[in-house]
Amino acid sequence: ALEVSEAGLARHPDAPQPHYHIGVAACQLALEVIGGSPADRDDPSYQRYRQLSLRGFVKARSTDEARRRYRLRQEGVLNEAPWLEADDQMMEAMESESYACIELPRTIGWTWTNFRA
Repeated sequence: ALEVSEAGLARHPDAPQPHYHIGVAACQLALEVIGGSPADRDDPSYQRYRQLSLRGFVKARSTDEARRRYRLRQEGVLNEAPWLEADDQMMEAMESESYACIELPRTIGWTWTNFRA
């Protein structure tokens, strides 16, 4: 998922979806590296994935589309990426450098419709 998202980002650098998917994938990889062991937080792979995850989430959430989705979430109309409960949990785990077993929804992801003429 990480490699595919990075390829999508290379092709569409302004699209929020690849940033979001990088955030999700890198978070899961970071959590896999530490596996619940506080000692592994110094592992360079963990730190690299953690930073990559945070950058992905921050970039995705700072877009106009994400802000629109946030307003709809506040109004109780829509609950979609990048504002799912699991997204908040992943950001918290990466910000606090704490291990968390985060159950991802079956439908995790931010759909991307691209029409070519």
